Amino acid sequence: MSTKPTGPARFTRRQAAVSLGAAGTSAALLGGRTFAQATPDASPSSSPVASPAASPVAAMTPGPASPFTTVSASRDEAMKGAIAAAKITLEDPKVTGGDLIDLQTADVATLNPILRQDGNSWQITCKVYESLVFADPLTGAFVPQLADSWEMSADGMRWRFHLAQGVTFHDGTPLTVEDVLFSFAASVDGSGLAPNKATIDSVLASAEKIDDSTIELTAKFPSSAFLFQTATLVPIVPKHIWESVPFAQWGSAPGSTGQDPTKVIGTGPFTFVEWVQNDHVTLQKNARYWNAEWTPVIDRYIRRVGGTFQTFLTGEGDITALAPADAVTVQKEHTDFSVWPVGIAGFWFYMTNLDATHTPLFTDVRTRQALYHAIDRQLLVDKVLLGFGKVVDSYAQVPAAPGYAPDQMETVYDYDVDKAKALLADAGWIAGSDGVLVLDGNPFSFSILFDETDPASEQLVTYVQQAWGDLGIKVEASPMPFPSIIDALNRRDYQMIYTGFGYYAADGNTGLLFRTDAAYPAGYNMAFYSNPEFDRLDDEQLRELDPEKRRSLLIEQSNVVNNDAPWGLISYMQTITGTHPRVHNYIPTGIDTTWTVLKVWIDPDA
Repeated sequence: MSTKPTGPARFTRRQAAVSLGAAGTSAALLGGRTFAQATPDASPSSSPVASPAASPVAAMTPGPASPFTTVSASRDEAMKGAIAAAKITLEDPKVTGGDLIDLQTADVATLNPILRQDGNSWQITCKVYESLVFADPLTGAFVPQLADSWEMSADGMRWRFHLAQGVTFHDGTPLTVEDVLFSFAASVDGSGLAPNKATIDSVLASAEKIDDSTIELTAKFPSSAFLFQTATLVPIVPKHIWESVPFAQWGSAPGSTGQDPTKVIGTGPFTFVEWVQNDHVTLQKNARYWNAEWTPVIDRYIRRVGGTFQTFLTGEGDITALAPADAVTVQKEHTDFSVWPVGIAGFWFYMTNLDATHTPLFTDVRTRQALYHAIDRQLLVDKVLLGFGKVVDSYAQVPAAPGYAPDQMETVYDYDVDKAKALLADAGWIAGSDGVLVLDGNPFSFSILFDETDPASEQLVTYVQQAWGDLGIKVEASPMPFPSIIDALNRRDYQMIYTGFGYYAADGNTGLLFRTDAAYPAGYNMAFYSNPEFDRLDDEQLRELDPEKRRSLLIEQSNVVNNDAPWGLISYMQTITGTHPRVHNYIPTGIDTTWTVLKVWIDPDA
């Protein structure tokens, strides 16, 4: 059986499972999405872990006679309106051309947008590839991208997207509906490479070609999350480039590694030039970009790995991510430079591995709660992040989301060492002869992986080594390159990881983080957490269209996962970007920190 995506004129979940030849696809998947979920013991010593059991959820039947109602503005109208409302002034460039050098500490992991799992890869691939719809970087509202417009049926079950005219891939091949269908088919392939598979699967029943410029997506049920979980999450790749590559081989294909630049082909404002691993990625202005209004002003965008704070100050880079201490230095001593602290939808956190086949240390919820209580998170925000952040007070819900409700969290993880010790004792941990806690012959000793290039992460890990060490827990700090952390995740070969995660969370959906069937890499459930109550509530909130009822479900859902504490959420994320005085029109937002790269111009005399 072939394993390559075939991109039929119409595909359903059944056809995706069969024609894509997904390795490991179960029979239960053929009839629609199933939820793999564990049924934990009711005793307090048990904990949700990812042991799947099928629990199918039936899709509704759309009403074919239900009329369509146009619900979208055009892309240009939406962007112009957002810029005006935000009172942002973009300068007319005095100089065109030149290079914009972005100094970063970590390399990208892939050039394939369907396989991207990390923010570094996203920042490159979103400039080369596009989706039907994207989140306006100023308001977060969904606006057309490769779609010229879309319509929704009155029953909320069918969505029709009309493709923008005159769009071509970088090699001159016209964009077609077949490319869109192919990309959707690849994004739900079951071989475990596409990280958004579970998210898309949860709401999408089928995709169908209506005519040469129209595609129709059919929902499993009316859902407030449908647009986000489908049209925004599927980058469109060219069928003629990828159809001959079995999906299971996409990760090592030349179009993903950059070994063959003619295979890195999108529709976006930049074209791919080269990726020299652990050194730089170079993109070139797409002079034939289909959306002339947003054709880049600069000639090249170069993302260079390994630049230091000092190389930035001496002018070897134009923009860079700043550590909190470096940001303070710039603000005090280099006032001609600009510092852009931006709160984004995401968190700094540590996560435990709940896959007991790799480690049994964290399967008891009391153990995880004890770790959380033993950390002074406000101290970390004040002393490590230097105030660039805010302690998470509503589990996995950012302040702008409808599910944000700090006053309704049932379990509050105050800094309380005595409570941490009591929870560990209740879980059965006792001190060994060397002072290290022991349970069932297993010492409480583990390693925590973190990005070796991030000084704030190193400081935090040093702190938790001491804090947990005082409880009798032995923690080994394991700094490593970020791509190596991704590799450890893929193999489930870790005990604990400290990292950051940013995602579009304004609608409150956290299923992509904690659903059982979103276990990484089919989703972003990187802790391999599983709780059937969370999954049930997620099904309900996806279907609930009444805002207040949905908010109640989101809060209830947050309490479930907050009580289980699979992640130790430290603070809401802030990114801090520094720009050289020669950079104009660089205005990051919490949704996209590099959206104005298309409008940036460089003053060579500054």
